Amino acid sequence: MRVFLNFLIYLILLTGFWAIFRFFWEKSENFDKKEKSLKIIDNLGISCEKILQVGEKIDEHELNLTFDSRKIEDQILYSTNRCAKIHELFDFAEKTGSAEEADFPLAYGILAYKEIIQVLFMLSAFYQPQNVYCIAVGENSGTLFKFLLDDLTTCWPNVHFLSRPPIHWGSHEIINSAYSCLEFLARLKNDWKYFQYLSGVDAPLKSNLEMVRILRQLNGSANFELKPYPEGRLRGKALSDSPLPLFKSSLSALVPRASANAMSQSNIPRDLLAFLKNTGIADESFWATMFANRKRFAIPASIDGNATTLSAPQQTPYISRYQLWEMRKAECRNYLSSGSCVFGVEDVARIITRRELVAHKFYLRSQPAAYFCVLREIRRRQAENDLSLQALLYEERRCEFDGVDLLKALGPVQYNLTQLLFENGAFKYDKEVSPLPQDSHTHLLQPWEYNIEFIRLKLIDVDEPKEQMMIVAEITQEWYDPRLEWDLKEHQNIETMYWRLEKVWSPPFVVYTASEVVEFRDQNFRMVKVFYSGSLKAHIPLKITTNCKLNMTNFPFDHQICEIRAGIPTMDSHIYKLFTSLRPELLDFCENVGNSAWEIVNITAGTESIRGYDFMGVNVQVAVLKLHLKRNPVYYLYMIVLPTFIINSISIAGVFLKNTNKMERLTVGLTHIMTMTFILGIIADKLPKTEDVPLLGKFVIFSLFIMICAMTVSTYLKRISGFVGGKLEGVRSKFG
Repeated sequence: MRVFLNFLIYLILLTGFWAIFRFFWEKSENFDKKEKSLKIIDNLGISCEKILQVGEKIDEHELNLTFDSRKIEDQILYSTNRCAKIHELFDFAEKTGSAEEADFPLAYGILAYKEIIQVLFMLSAFYQPQNVYCIAVGENSGTLFKFLLDDLTTCWPNVHFLSRPPIHWGSHEIINSAYSCLEFLARLKNDWKYFQYLSGVDAPLKSNLEMVRILRQLNGSANFELKPYPEGRLRGKALSDSPLPLFKSSLSALVPRASANAMSQSNIPRDLLAFLKNTGIADESFWATMFANRKRFAIPASIDGNATTLSAPQQTPYISRYQLWEMRKAECRNYLSSGSCVFGVEDVARIITRRELVAHKFYLRSQPAAYFCVLREIRRRQAENDLSLQALLYEERRCEFDGVDLLKALGPVQYNLTQLLFENGAFKYDKEVSPLPQDSHTHLLQPWEYNIEFIRLKLIDVDEPKEQMMIVAEITQEWYDPRLEWDLKEHQNIETMYWRLEKVWSPPFVVYTASEVVEFRDQNFRMVKVFYSGSLKAHIPLKITTNCKLNMTNFPFDHQICEIRAGIPTMDSHIYKLFTSLRPELLDFCENVGNSAWEIVNITAGTESIRGYDFMGVNVQVAVLKLHLKRNPVYYLYMIVLPTFIINSISIAGVFLKNTNKMERLTVGLTHIMTMTFILGIIADKLPKTEDVPLLGKFVIFSLFIMICAMTVSTYLKRISGFVGGKLEGVRSKFG
């Protein structure tokens, strides 16, 4: 009996350790699996012919194609020769395409912070051995991302890595890092001719040879966007304190080498960058200000911005980068992200023939066939020296006219429009009064529409004992106020204006399920975008602590559904119609919405009606955001389950060791019981006080039960053996 029990215990221990060993062995094997394909794009089975032709019906395969970059990351990371592996996978050019390209090298400043595989695709598409590249990466990027990009400098000597402070969307560090790349590249001995800024999600619309011929036609001029500077972005700063008069531009620009040298040798650009810190979207204020102040900062290619008409037909168009903004969202066949289009497969045929050099933006997580077909077409042009492009169309023809001051021309228009809407209209605008009739008997021909869109989410914490979830959410509100309409023709086609949110009436948005709501953005920086049609759009950044009933039955392998419910409680429900939506890319970013303890499996948003909620007893519309959370059990497996298994196994083995008396066995058993009781206390402190018994608690209780059984059997083993032995001896003597 004792020998059999000892054998059973050792068998259980051996099985458990074998299972753990096999688990980790399989994990390590997954990292070593190789893809047979060396040319990734050529082996995805994408048919680009229809995608590149206007009006062709695109197959479902291309529309629904998905791309998993994790396997490629593993191949690179665990390769013994990363440089060779990257070259095999992404097909970097080894030789200069032509003598013409060799005589006209280019420079690129690249800002990237995530998606290493897409960055490598982009870099390989732009790469030529005669060009130079500066990649600026913020320190808030992932460790693996920074490691692999830094490693590129050992593979290609013309690729340089700059480690930068944290970079976020709209932050000052974007333009600061872009200019740092320009300064760095200007100090190189490479005789590059033009500098171009790139984002990690850009794609080329021209081959390198096409770009060379186009840039030659610019004749050393700079290419940048030029618009009046919106003073609302100053955020309390005085315009007179700026080292140069400000203009608005795009982040991307084409900068000739002579201009880059002059800028890098002057303190004025750095003074301007210092002034732009803490202003709104600083990256859209730099290039135009640098080049449109010839009288104050006479660098090569500079112009007089106040004497340049932007509407002249003979003006050279802005060709640096193509980006489709929200005001033209009807042209976007995929979806918008951060106010501009993420191009999809149905956009490719239209953009591949555009005059711009670069298209922004593509995401590999959304219709990646679009991105790959653009890259494939550009590679084809480069390989075949396809020169159907008419480079002369890009010849620099910017004309200047004296006496036309655009800032002075547009400024009074905006001022007069503001006066018309708020002061001098048929009635004085009163932000305390709703634009809707508040009579409960009023029936509108068309209900007033109120749109809520969740554009950003981040899970901060789940407090299990309190059954609360804390998230940071950025919400966009859209509503209609007929008092703020204007006629485009009467106001020089001004389509939008920005005002402080405090100047207008806004819907009283309330989160019903929250125990605490904190609006963390400074009230002075809250702006509302007003369209000529009377539509208004405002962003609300909130930190929400919401109640969430937890089901802990399967803890720590549990899934939870938490809801946030919001709406307008003070309005009669029959007057307005609520629309609730979720920005599409949030679904693609689910892994970034969670934290180390919780994974966000899915996010849904919609509108529900609750009957009898208001005083009239009619339906009330409520915006509902549902988050499907999945706990990461690794912490509990390693800190509780595995130690419990080991302690339990060793304790049981100790109970049945030979040459131990009853008290020693009892001591081992009681020590084990105290340990398990302590672990149960830890679990209890982490869970809400509900009737659910968690799976982990059952495991610990079962371990206690097994130990008690082992102690009982061990204590009475001799008696049992003697009793059974005596019975067997009696039977043997009776029949012997």
